[in-house]
Amino acid sequence: MAGRAPISGSQLLLALLAIGLATAVVPPLAASRLNTSRIARTQTIVGNAVRFAQSDAGRQSIAATGANVICGSGLVPKAASAEIDEWRRATLFTPNIFGNDVGADAWGQCLVFQQTSGRAWIVSAGPNGLLETPLGAAALVGDDIGAIVR
Repeated sequence: MAGRAPISGSQLLLALLAIGLATAVVPPLAASRLNTSRIARTQTIVGNAVRFAQSDAGRQSIAATGANVICGSGLVPKAASAEIDEWRRATLFTPNIFGNDVGADAWGQCLVFQQTSGRAWIVSAGPNGLLETPLGAAALVGDDIGAIVR
């Protein structure tokens, strides 16, 4: 290639730094921002589901299923342990259980209504897609996102 000067050492270093920045820094930063926005959106979705579940129509809708664990619209999340998988397999799948305005979480997975004699939760499996909160838990586990209904 006539007429072209060879690349200098400083130009090569700058090119390598730009490539490193573009591949090692920008994608994780973008993924982190996306995940933060999905977490906020899922918290809003869970809040809407809780409000519906606490309404007269919601209580009637949930009671009519006769189930202790109900999965709404969306993909079924995987379970983080055998204990959680046991109750997850007994889940009743009922789209629109939380009303027509509440769909899946921000990752496309269903919200799970789980209740025991003392507590009822609405839970999203969160960013990792694994349900980690055991049935009847006193607090959320792992990266699950949820709220107590009663």
